[in-house]
Amino acid sequence: MTTPIAATAAVEIARPAGEVWAKLRRFGDLGWAGDAIAEVRLRETDEALIRDVRVAGSDELISERLVERDDDAMTFTYAVDGLMMGMADYVACCGVQAVDDSSCRVSWDCSASTTADSPSAGQETLEGMATGMAHLFAASFAG
Repeated sequence: MTTPIAATAAVEIARPAGEVWAKLRRFGDLGWAGDAIAEVRLRETDEALIRDVRVAGSDELISERLVERDDDAMTFTYAVDGLMMGMADYVACCGVQAVDDSSCRVSWDCSASTTADSPSAGQETLEGMATGMAHLFAASFAG
């Protein structure tokens, strides 16, 4: 049995939206995540652009498929086919919205179905992922 779960995390960055989007939109570049990501491999199939990601401390390689990227709206959506950390049907939408000329808001909106015995454990995992990614990305602009 699976239970639908969702999480949203957002951070404000004191940089223009266009500058922030230029960094976020590069689907194959997770260098901003620092040591949290051990490996990223980008590959293109006839159907999609896929990044294979291995989180630090894990042997699991997660294949994330770019579903859509909209440069005008400054958003992209990606999905994981199969199971990932006790979740199925994982989809995330990342986006940048201008707050004013010199700052913006970056958001990670995620949804999945938890296969965990406890739906609250799956919810906590998803919230941790969304929050962690948003904060890692924001930290890459510090300094």
